[in-house]
Amino acid sequence: MPRLVIVCDPGDAAGTDLAAALQRWAPADFPAAAVAADDDAWMRGEPADAILLAPGVDAPRIAARLRDAAYGGLVVALWPHSWPRRLEGFHALYRVAHAVILSDAIYWDRLGHLPRTYLVPAAVELEDFDGAAAAAERPAAMLLGRDPSRREGNGADRWLDEEALWFLRDLDIPVVAAGDVTRAADLRAWLQRGSVLVCWDDDAGSRRALLAAAACGCAVVCTPEANVGGLIEDGVSGYVIGREPAALRQAVERALSRRADLAAELRRRVDAWSWAQRAGEHFSLLRDLLRRRSDVTATAAAARLDLTADVTVFVTTVGAPSYASCRDHLAAQDCAFAVEVIDHVAPMSAAFQRMLDTCTTPFYVQVDEDMLLYPHAVRTLYERIRAAAPEVALVVGWLLDAHLDIPVQGVKIFRHAVAVRYPFEDTGSFELSQLQRMRPDGYAYEVVARSADWRASVVAGGIFGLHGTHWTPLSIFERYATYERSRHALPANHGEVRSWTALFLDRVMTRGSELDLFALMGVIAARLGRGDADGAKDFRRYDRQNGFAAVRAFLDELRRTPR
Repeated sequence: MPRLVIVCDPGDAAGTDLAAALQRWAPADFPAAAVAADDDAWMRGEPADAILLAPGVDAPRIAARLRDAAYGGLVVALWPHSWPRRLEGFHALYRVAHAVILSDAIYWDRLGHLPRTYLVPAAVELEDFDGAAAAAERPAAMLLGRDPSRREGNGADRWLDEEALWFLRDLDIPVVAAGDVTRAADLRAWLQRGSVLVCWDDDAGSRRALLAAAACGCAVVCTPEANVGGLIEDGVSGYVIGREPAALRQAVERALSRRADLAAELRRRVDAWSWAQRAGEHFSLLRDLLRRRSDVTATAAAARLDLTADVTVFVTTVGAPSYASCRDHLAAQDCAFAVEVIDHVAPMSAAFQRMLDTCTTPFYVQVDEDMLLYPHAVRTLYERIRAAAPEVALVVGWLLDAHLDIPVQGVKIFRHAVAVRYPFEDTGSFELSQLQRMRPDGYAYEVVARSADWRASVVAGGIFGLHGTHWTPLSIFERYATYERSRHALPANHGEVRSWTALFLDRVMTRGSELDLFALMGVIAARLGRGDADGAKDFRRYDRQNGFAAVRAFLDELRRTPR
């Protein structure tokens, strides 16, 4: 009889709720026990067949302790976030767990259905909220998922601020913050104090509050980030708003006037989210993972198509934070190939020329460290160029830009015998220059078609991976400064960029997004400045980007000023 241990943080209410639900609904032949993450006693007892790491625990640290204890069972982690939050954290978890269970279908799809990842939607213990008063019977008060005085970082991680609350004052309704609602009974009592819940972010407290409100008969107003699993349909089961304070006020006013209808529809929808059902999905998956634990690695390795004699994947890196994640995704490809790393070679044209000079296979794939390829990417690119006419020098696949949320032409496979005849030049648009020199000789390139409805599923829609998932203020400033200079020089090749400034400004104004502010300032700096306009990109000059230091100093001065 298998045994499950759930490791959680006793101070994390969402994690303890999950552990309690799984213990409550565990099958008789698959008992579950919850333990505290900071208590080593459970490691010294009878080893469990599977260990489930609840959200909120330090998974890499626990995994290291399990390795030190020579634990030989299955380690599974839960990932509750909505796309595209905390990608760095996901990959850190992915490296230490045998399997990761995601609760957000979009997140799972955008990762490309990575091996060892599985989807089980979020759940709520409906039985804890049976008999709650209907929304129409409760006070016309607004409930906040957490205290507005708590601030965590900035931008998307910041909660409601004074400006947003100011817009609500003339509604003349009480605003009730959550306070300490660790126990389910406390959460239910707090939800009875109001009729409209506002959730503003993708944090554990907001997700827990939204699902409890749905079960408890509240109306809900939330941002897209907080909309767990798309449960809130705008105007039907609640309201989904941006971060504009005025929009918040209007949505709360509408929700108050329709709270009975909205709450009834939301309660109907959340019935399918009961732990009574979802726990069974977790245990069924765990049983299957335990059954396949001994042979899944060997089977996967044996099934991989071997392309090592035909394809080399060149990975360029200058030490960006996305490099490890890039390698994770390459390791998860469904075929084998040669890998060469081009490490800290500058300028970028010299790094790309290194590929031409050292490649020994008929084809090579160029992968930048900010590309996370889906498992089918290398194999599919190889199949496409093998099937193409001899005059096709390269095939280009689409990547989903995680920051812009649009497909961009990114990952490429080259026919080496052709590409090597056209060395890269040290110019700002060295890749375009190479293509222009190929054309008179009859060579061309192909772009893999993508589906018009790619958002329904990026994997089925012709997308080959992700681009731009890990940003710093400097890297995003440099990216858009470089793109804007390129667009200004060759506007016909960069039509999409024209709308970016409006997008960045809107995100800054409605979300307080610091990264988008640096992106916007990068565009402006490129238009106002004249430096760094010549030659290929060079990481050695990134920290001397015109205007970056001024923007950084300006923000630092703002932070020193009393709010």
